[in-house]
Amino acid sequence: MQHRCQPLSRRWRRCRRSSQECRCGDVPGQAHRGQQRPDLHPRSVEHDRRTGPASNAVARRARTWRIPAALSASGTIVGLEALLRWNHPERGLTSPCTFIPLAEETGIIVPIGEWVLRTACRQLALWEKMGLPPLAISINLSVRQLLQKGLVAMVAATLRDAGLAPGRLDLELTESLLARDTDAAIGVLRALRSLGVRLSIDDFGTGYSSLGYMKRLPISRLKIDQSFVRDIDSDPANAAIARSMITLGHSLNLEVLAEGVETQGERHWLRAAGCKLGQGYLFSRPVDASAVPGLLIGVAACAA
Repeated sequence: MQHRCQPLSRRWRRCRRSSQECRCGDVPGQAHRGQQRPDLHPRSVEHDRRTGPASNAVARRARTWRIPAALSASGTIVGLEALLRWNHPERGLTSPCTFIPLAEETGIIVPIGEWVLRTACRQLALWEKMGLPPLAISINLSVRQLLQKGLVAMVAATLRDAGLAPGRLDLELTESLLARDTDAAIGVLRALRSLGVRLSIDDFGTGYSSLGYMKRLPISRLKIDQSFVRDIDSDPANAAIARSMITLGHSLNLEVLAEGVETQGERHWLRAAGCKLGQGYLFSRPVDASAVPGLLIGVAACAA
């Protein structure tokens, strides 16, 4: 393989990170600064809430990046996950671990979530009109969003306005979120599923919850947390846990995606174990929306 076809496997790779660091410490282009900033000050969020409509405040502050998901065998990109960053007026891009808890507490997470959903769906529809390969977009839901009155209607309206097929949208939830109010959540999830939207369990294996909820949820995919993927080709414990998760997912007729794939060894192990989808630095680092078309074209050229 020539160098021009290596960015997905080498040029984007950096030092290995813990699960929390990958989620919360890496701002594309500013990774060295991600963990050195002080916390987002509450007054910044409160200021946005007081000085005009929340949607306008979110549009001024929020930025999204995309994390590609790929077929483990070919490396073909089949979907993207929206990764949110808060553009602080003084500190620049701030990681989710800094502002999401505060956004949940103040309630601004709801307009943030709506902005992310609308922005992502419009962008995906635009790429399709440009002739790019059809992709799915994954977006995380928080507790407040899931239980917010009118969520299902808002999702339906967003898809309709963007002209996007419901099956192209994948909403991700964590085990810990579902454990808080499972009965209320299941009703909302079933309504979302009836729209044709896909649902995934994110960071599977880290929620310390009973597996009993699995048979009640209308989910489409399990995403194996990267803590179980790390060194999977050389760590017997991780290999055993991941294999059981893959088997469980397939037994329930679910897709299984491995997060945090960083090496060819991990990729080969997952493919042999029957896990067809992967996400991680081996395939690509998070990219800005403007870089997605070039990334897709580059991957297609390498696969040709």
